[in-house]
Amino acid sequence: MAVGAMRKNIPLFDTFLDETEAAAADEVIKSGWLSQGPKVAEFEQRFSEYVGAEYAVAVNSCTAALHLALVAAGVSDGDEVITTPLTFVATINSILYRRARPVFADIDPRTFNIDCDSIRKKVTARTRAIIPVHYAGLPADMEQINEIAEKHNLVVVEDAAHAVGAQYRGKMVGSLGDYVCFSFYANKNITTGEGGMITLDDEDKAGELRGLRSHGMTTSAFQRDRDYQWDYEISGIGYNYRMSEIEAAIGIAQMSKLGYIIERRNRNAGILSDRLGGRVQVGTQFVPPDVKSACYFYPIVTKGVSRDTILALLRKSGIMAAVHYRPIYLFRAHGNMLGLSEGHCPVCEDIYSRLISIPCHQGLDEDDMAYIANKVIESTENC
Repeated sequence: MAVGAMRKNIPLFDTFLDETEAAAADEVIKSGWLSQGPKVAEFEQRFSEYVGAEYAVAVNSCTAALHLALVAAGVSDGDEVITTPLTFVATINSILYRRARPVFADIDPRTFNIDCDSIRKKVTARTRAIIPVHYAGLPADMEQINEIAEKHNLVVVEDAAHAVGAQYRGKMVGSLGDYVCFSFYANKNITTGEGGMITLDDEDKAGELRGLRSHGMTTSAFQRDRDYQWDYEISGIGYNYRMSEIEAAIGIAQMSKLGYIIERRNRNAGILSDRLGGRVQVGTQFVPPDVKSACYFYPIVTKGVSRDTILALLRKSGIMAAVHYRPIYLFRAHGNMLGLSEGHCPVCEDIYSRLISIPCHQGLDEDDMAYIANKVIESTENC
């Protein structure tokens, strides 16, 4: 199909699933053990080795990962947690689960990640943790964030839901903060359908997290079955956040494809950057030279043209563009709860009003990327 021809149904996200994942799930089903067991342990091991962390703890979502990380970090009633308003609501809800208060730092207008100068201004005597979000798979400035945390004795919990496979200054995301939380939701770079992971280097905290994900139980059902034991202890109040064997088996199969997925996404993002960079009416996300994005999607900002008009034109061309995200405090529930309204983070609000997410996933080829870039250019020039 020619570049200029009409093409419909280019999805914003695409999973890379085939008979490999089907066979892995089938093997688990035939084994008769479906809940947390040896496949979960294998997935944890492979994932920790991939990111360069000592430990990995699999859970049933990134939301659960963030929640458990805050529990293990000791965040509780009345504490403050500094984070970005440009994120999915789960980031903020995990703070609210602990009856702590989210404090919003503004964003960097170039990277769309949390702004470190704004973080410094938000630290108070009640601040307990920082949650940076690696927006669209681009790592936040972890060197500065960790320096701020060390100076004020704060815990860093990274929301890496978008960032499986990203790198920061030669290190994989997953080995940079106290707790790093990943998502394997259905539209992520790799998926288990639902699922999440926490990586960390603290053995005691890893053990605590394993208990917390399973009602505070000191042993798993698989361990008791394997060792012919029936008894267990409850070490504290925990949660039902376990990952299943089927999910873990799919995750193991997905790990073998991750290198290919990240390289293809970076290639596709590079095509968009080459074609859109320098355009008067389109701005792109700045990627520092010592950082490798996971390219979850490709964010652009409009300049002097209507975001919503461009978004509608792209969708009419079959490009399923979207917007990620409305600043959290502009949602009615969270704005009312936190007593915040428009004007709280002006940079974030400005970027949001012009922000569009476009596809760059591994399922697209060079002609697809040229088509997407051309439609962005056409829509901005003709609206």
